[in-house]
Amino acid sequence: MKRIAIVLCVLSCIYVFSSAAVDAAQWSKVYGSSTGDEGGAIWPIATGGYYLSAPSTSYAGAKNALFAKLSASGGVAWAKSIGGSAEDILIVTNLPDGGFLVTGITKSFPTTSSKYNILWAKFNASWAPVYQKVLGGAGDEAGGFLPTSDGGLLFYGTSDSYAADDDDILIVKINSAGSAVWKKVFHKGTTDDATSTIELSDGYVISGKIQVAPPSPLEGILVMKLNKSTGAFMWKKLYTLPPATGTLGGGGLDLLSDGSFILSGTVTPPASTMAKTLLVKISSAGAIQWQRSYGIPSASVTAANVIENPDHTLIVSGMLMDSSFHTSILVMKLAASGTITLKRRLGATTQYNAGTVLKSGSELLLMGTHHTSFVDPNLDLLYGKLNAATLVPIWAKTFGGTGMEFGDLLVRSGGYMITGTTTSFGPGVPAKTNVFGMTLDADGDYPNCHVSPYTLAATIPSVTAGSLSLTVTAPTLTARTAGAATDISLTVSSVTLPAKNICAPITSADEAPLAEDAETPGEQLEGE
Repeated sequence: MKRIAIVLCVLSCIYVFSSAAVDAAQWSKVYGSSTGDEGGAIWPIATGGYYLSAPSTSYAGAKNALFAKLSASGGVAWAKSIGGSAEDILIVTNLPDGGFLVTGITKSFPTTSSKYNILWAKFNASWAPVYQKVLGGAGDEAGGFLPTSDGGLLFYGTSDSYAADDDDILIVKINSAGSAVWKKVFHKGTTDDATSTIELSDGYVISGKIQVAPPSPLEGILVMKLNKSTGAFMWKKLYTLPPATGTLGGGGLDLLSDGSFILSGTVTPPASTMAKTLLVKISSAGAIQWQRSYGIPSASVTAANVIENPDHTLIVSGMLMDSSFHTSILVMKLAASGTITLKRRLGATTQYNAGTVLKSGSELLLMGTHHTSFVDPNLDLLYGKLNAATLVPIWAKTFGGTGMEFGDLLVRSGGYMITGTTTSFGPGVPAKTNVFGMTLDADGDYPNCHVSPYTLAATIPSVTAGSLSLTVTAPTLTARTAGAATDISLTVSSVTLPAKNICAPITSADEAPLAEDAETPGEQLEGE
């Protein structure tokens, strides 16, 4: 098993929430203990306050899920540990009906094992179980979960429990009651993997990779559409390069407003270490409409995100990395045909910056990381706002201490928020990781609290668009059978989550300091 990361595609990296949830003050807090590690994030609740979710090793002597409800000013209202007796890498999210969804991979169920199985569970608002399931065999399973419009889930990823070789693609459709309606295992290469999925009204479109045993190059990028009810193929396409013309990587998929898709990845020419980004526009049935590579002789070019504008132009962001491992952020605006109309390198060629551009309404926002050298253990969170017309930073900031910080940028009414993982400010410095949250003003600032202005120079890189020669075929995929899902019983325990201020809260001049009120009557705040 080559991939153990688990993804829940229910939250995006940028959030907007209503003025009803706006804090009366700025606050900055770190959450976690000195005995374990917590690495996760915080997101706002539409009615006020926040939820925190993180894998944690502070409770039960193993890695379990930590989930907490926070007040509007960051105080801990309650916290739960969810898991089993062994290692569980789980994500918890809140649901529209007031319940909670748990997804991830586990070594605890159905029995303690050295291998990962996939896990999904739902609890109501009182944490009573609605369903709790696990699926897997003698090997490892890993991948992501997509919440679906019918209240269920779609799992997509890999399995070597049911594989013909090392890893095969595993797709599982789960209904609103938690039952596995259908399960599909697909095989072509030695190592096959499903990496992204999109739900349409009539099916699921899934992209992935077909590969001979690593480190051999990819045989191709797979895109297939499955029927919602049965999982049967509606169509399947394999995109490949002619022999000896380069190697493929990636396999991201984005849906465009006209029903077509952008397939993204990398192509590395023969005898070269400098990768180029590839973008392929494919029709709703997988036919190639245009295909281009984007490269520069002196650096690798990799794309991380594709945004479609209302006029059907595209904003593509990613990274440039030269042979000395200097990195900078690349942002390009493309015409609907894929030609470059505007391009920017953000950051000096001698620096080490990485990030991606995201969109919230009319705003273009940057989130990423900054460090001073390739081997520097001090990693700061980098974030900023770009001029949508010129792609030049309006402002950029870093947040960090003596350790490592990385995470997400959130939008809130009247300002922003950063949240993620820190090793600088928790009780376990420097050995332990903790979760942090910090609310920012309209300029992305929190005065005198480890936030620094950052000069992110904008220059015009020599990236050019070139032609590609990908071909598309209908591949033969061998179907195999997966095992049955098993009922399990997770342990849900109330725990104390320590929380402390990174810096003192900031209140407006005409109001008293904000009290750390509990979320509901009778709830006691912990760790303040």
